[in-house]
Amino acid sequence: MELGVSSPLEIARFLIVDAAFPRSINFCLGEVAASLEALADADLMPAESHALVRARAARDEIVGDAGHLVGNQVGSLMDRVQVRCNAIHTALDASCFALTSHAEGGAQYAQAARQAQN
Repeated sequence: MELGVSSPLEIARFLIVDAAFPRSINFCLGEVAASLEALADADLMPAESHALVRARAARDEIVGDAGHLVGNQVGSLMDRVQVRCNAIHTALDASCFALTSHAEGGAQYAQAARQAQN
């Protein structure tokens, strides 16, 4: 059976960039962005939240960089992916789950956390 893949680098590119392969990084970041867009559409987070902006930027970076990869750059790209995913997580946490202090001295949850309680 011939898969049409001739090198480990081509396999890495497939696992990183293929938009139809459900386990590729590109596909997964697209799902993250789509989920964040759905939260924004439901008014559970700002339309251009930091998390959504970061998810889109991460996906753009992956697609752009993976096309120009040489063998020794895969590791550094994966390091950047991890940093980007951590930034998305931090931004999502801050916009949806973080406990923030209220001006009157009380405490309030971000909108998504309040919605989850209802």
